[in-house]
Amino acid sequence: MKISTNVFLTLTGLTAFILLLTLVLVRWSFQQGFLDFIADLEQKRMRFLAESILADYHANGNSWEFLQGQPLESRGPPSRFREQGRRPPPDMPRHPEHVGRQDSPPTALYSDDGALIGGVPWQGEVRHQFSYAIYNKGNLIADLRSWPSPVSTNSVANDFIAKQFNQSILIGLSCLILAMIAAWMLTTQLTRPIRLIHDKVVTLTKGEYKVEKSHNGNNEMGQLMQNVEQLADTLDKTREAKNQWFAAVSHELRTPLTVLKGELEALDAGIRPFNQASLISLNQEVALLEHLINDLYQLSLSDMGALKYQFSDTNVSEILIQSCASVAQQYFDKYICLHKNIETTISFEADANRLFQLFLNLLNNALLYTDGPGDVYVSLKRQKEAIHLTIEDTAPTVAKDDYDQLFEPLFRGNRARTRQGSGAGLGLAICKNIVEAHQGTITARPSNFGGIAILVIFPLKKVY
Repeated sequence: MKISTNVFLTLTGLTAFILLLTLVLVRWSFQQGFLDFIADLEQKRMRFLAESILADYHANGNSWEFLQGQPLESRGPPSRFREQGRRPPPDMPRHPEHVGRQDSPPTALYSDDGALIGGVPWQGEVRHQFSYAIYNKGNLIADLRSWPSPVSTNSVANDFIAKQFNQSILIGLSCLILAMIAAWMLTTQLTRPIRLIHDKVVTLTKGEYKVEKSHNGNNEMGQLMQNVEQLADTLDKTREAKNQWFAAVSHELRTPLTVLKGELEALDAGIRPFNQASLISLNQEVALLEHLINDLYQLSLSDMGALKYQFSDTNVSEILIQSCASVAQQYFDKYICLHKNIETTISFEADANRLFQLFLNLLNNALLYTDGPGDVYVSLKRQKEAIHLTIEDTAPTVAKDDYDQLFEPLFRGNRARTRQGSGAGLGLAICKNIVEAHQGTITARPSNFGGIAILVIFPLKKVY
């Protein structure tokens, strides 16, 4: 079942339930109020009847003989006013709509000792009884009683109640129809972002990562839509990066293989003699291919988080000094002077082997991409709660827009800093992964000496 149908049925069902509950409560309240209204009318009728009887009682010398043989339920104003053809005085209560009607309930008057004075008491099935005490100068002289018929047997009352019930049902059905229309409109509005998200996700599952941007506000659905669109952009960039990665790796692998194939064909054809120089050339290309494959393997392990790290209290200064010593001869052979400004006894929790690999990669990168004669400046300092490592070199440099991409695998920037030796463009990418594994940061910027400055910052307080 579609989510729009579920939402519509849920809203309609909830509305119908609330509406039904409201109608039941309203009907119950109406019935209770109607019964109270009937009781109030009867009390008013009996009060007026009692005042009329008391007035005739006084007019007849405080005697009840005037009531003999007279039905009380149809009694009107006091007899003295009826005989004289005058209206009752203004201060006497008048309720002609309740008194003197032929359909009034059976009514009887009893003395204070319970003896019947006048009227006809009800002799049928048990009914609810209303009483009204009559006092003369503060003394109880009689009790007026009536026995109204139940509402269920009152045709007028039943017709009124049935009419009200039918009107309630009609109003309830009208409200339900309006609620269903409103629920459908609201469902359409609420599920529209969900349908858009569904369509975009279906598009993504088909491998189409170019999705149309939409604006759905800053609510949760709008944020979810933005997240889906960002996911589409990420997948699209990932696919492009993967394609570029395959192309770059293929190119890097094809270069030494092409050279190897050319030299082997030359040897096979007898164009070049197989001697020590040919063997050295072949070994160089094999070493280059081996170095590239090893770098790819290391980078893959690093990206998957499969590189093993063993953290312990490590003297960073000693490892950097050892790294500089291991490349000193290569710097000397290329006429590049290595300047060192290393503070001693700087330590923090790190993996010594990975730090040595990091420093070697950075130093070899500076060696490969610095013209000789030239200079490379290495600085290691502790600043507040962090360790700052800076490696700067002299010309050449790269374009300003290329600094953020230097740590991408197989990136090629300025031709002046293309590979000059066994580098494969993977060293800085591996460095970035090692630094991030130590919760540090690595950035590149223009050097004050005309080349590139690599800045590595290790926090002394790591968060796990």
